[in-house]
Amino acid sequence: MQSKPLLVAIIIIGLMVLGAVGFYFSQKKLSLEKEKLKPASQEKSIEEEKPKPPSQEKILSDCEKIKNVWQKDVCYWDTAPIKQDVLICEKIQNRDIKDLCYFDIVKIKQDFSICDKIYNYKVKDFCYWEVAKNKPDLSICEKIQKEDEKFSCYWGIARVKKDSAICEKIRNEDTKEKCYRDVAGIKQDSTICEKIQNSDEKDMCFEEVAKKKKDISICEKIMGKDVKDSCYLGISEVTLDLSICPKIQQPVNKDLCYEYIGEIKQDLNICDKIQSEDIKFSMCYPKVAEVKRDLSICEKIPADRKTDCYKAVAVAKEDLSICEMITSKLEEYKKEYCYVGIAEAKKDLSICEKIKSSMQDLCYSEVAKAMEDFSICDKIQFQMSREQCYEYVAKSKIEKWVKTSPYLKYLQ
Repeated sequence: MQSKPLLVAIIIIGLMVLGAVGFYFSQKKLSLEKEKLKPASQEKSIEEEKPKPPSQEKILSDCEKIKNVWQKDVCYWDTAPIKQDVLICEKIQNRDIKDLCYFDIVKIKQDFSICDKIYNYKVKDFCYWEVAKNKPDLSICEKIQKEDEKFSCYWGIARVKKDSAICEKIRNEDTKEKCYRDVAGIKQDSTICEKIQNSDEKDMCFEEVAKKKKDISICEKIMGKDVKDSCYLGISEVTLDLSICPKIQQPVNKDLCYEYIGEIKQDLNICDKIQSEDIKFSMCYPKVAEVKRDLSICEKIPADRKTDCYKAVAVAKEDLSICEMITSKLEEYKKEYCYVGIAEAKKDLSICEKIKSSMQDLCYSEVAKAMEDFSICDKIQFQMSREQCYEYVAKSKIEKWVKTSPYLKYLQ
């Protein structure tokens, strides 16, 4: 009889447990349903609690607070393309930076009218092309009022379309022949060079095609000795073919042929073919030592020429102790310049502190440029050097823009 109450108790407890589990899952389902029905505004409020990056307006107001002109100009340049606002470019004082600011906005907006604001005619030419080339559409070139700029636009479209017939539209002979030369190089077609009347331009056209095709037989068509040497030298640098060097007539160019190949192949035996001791011991040996990071190569150089080699290896290895091997009092500045090279390579300001002469300012300037950091310039004592540092940092940004630009060839 006692087992019956026990059984009843077990059944009651079981029902209670099942009820609790059921209640838990029903509440869980209800909470999920409520989550689905939660207003979007509540979700946004949670998002709004997260820290936000500074607004574009905040960045712009920060630019306006900057006192240094170079730093302020670069700040506006960085901000204008983000906002796609040419009015910000108008705030820039430096003409080159202002032009590049306009150009960067044109690349984003593809708005032909903004090109008219650019001062530098070379940048303006290729601003028009930036819009025209994407089609590519010659009719856009027709909108250009200035004849030289229009011809440059034709030239640009001819390059994109690889069509020398478009060059015929150019009435300026110099630009037309450069157009032929470019298209010939792109198509690797030396027959287009035959259209060129100017002998120097024709030679450069053959040189360009020869280098692209790595074909020294085309160099033989060149009449000018210097351009022919340049043609051979250019192909030797691409092919690393030593047999080309003896074809070069000018002794300096022949030495440079051996120097380049010796450096790339890291072969001192090739350096030894060089006649000029300046090129052999101040260029080829130090460069091989630098690439191989081999200090023993410097010991093969005459005593009065070792310092350049020591500096090259020291910077390559980022080893200050090698700078200490420059012991001549007359070349003390080279030791400090060695420190500067390592500080720049390592982006290490503490190395600049080891320099006690005016070279220290140069060290700060080089590190500032390497790091693109205006604040480092503030460490420079002399105001003129400090202002130059700000300029160097700003110009390093311009240089980087040009190096990565498809228009590098035309802006030089």
